[in-house]
Amino acid sequence: MNILRPVVCRNLLRNYSQFKIVLPSNHLLVNINRNFNVNQRVLLPYSTTTMLTPTNDGIIKNMFKKLKNSKSKLRGAGILLYENIADGLNYFEFFKEFEMKDSFNSWFLVTELHVWLILTRVMQEGANPNEDGRFLRNCIVEAMWADIQMRSKKLGSDNPAFTRQQVSILSEQFQASLLAYDEGLSFDDKTLASALWRRFFNSECDDFGKLEKLVKYVRKTSRELDLLTRDQITSINTKISWLPLND
Repeated sequence: MNILRPVVCRNLLRNYSQFKIVLPSNHLLVNINRNFNVNQRVLLPYSTTTMLTPTNDGIIKNMFKKLKNSKSKLRGAGILLYENIADGLNYFEFFKEFEMKDSFNSWFLVTELHVWLILTRVMQEGANPNEDGRFLRNCIVEAMWADIQMRSKKLGSDNPAFTRQQVSILSEQFQASLLAYDEGLSFDDKTLASALWRRFFNSECDDFGKLEKLVKYVRKTSRELDLLTRDQITSINTKISWLPLND
């Protein structure tokens, strides 16, 4: 484990401490879950793929290459790091392996876990205000919420206020998850397993083999992300190859 890990996780805990801790409330997301089918990657705007086509993605990268301001380049890197999650993950592998419903909430849980993993790496580039790590973290989270709001609207809700309420609930759950996952990563596998069982499995997993597999995946992925250099994590050209669950 990277020697910076305990320090970084403590910084994450401190930086998120102002947010209210709430437990997941999956039953409140019933309307968001309806008619969600990840298998329709191209046809449905709320599938796992983001709205950027390969051509548009190239245009965006070229645009960021021309930027002189370092913060603007970091913002571009943050957006594309999120794209590495939304477009690069094999969501179906997680759904099948952990018997998750093909729903918006399942997509969010998988996305949330990997966003958190990325955040633990970027925060090693500086967790204090005005430092690159914290700025990059904020850019990744902003990109995630912009994507989530877009997907939520495409689910067909006729009540914008209700959609905002659902996103607000997800936001509170996200902050609580960061705290729980940070604590688990900082300590032993038992603590990490407890956090994953409560959040990712919604306290309903009775197959400890599956829980153990996810703990190993998180530890392994965290170590791989730690190997990324500063230049790689802040580059708009970095392509993250996510490890398979059954590797």
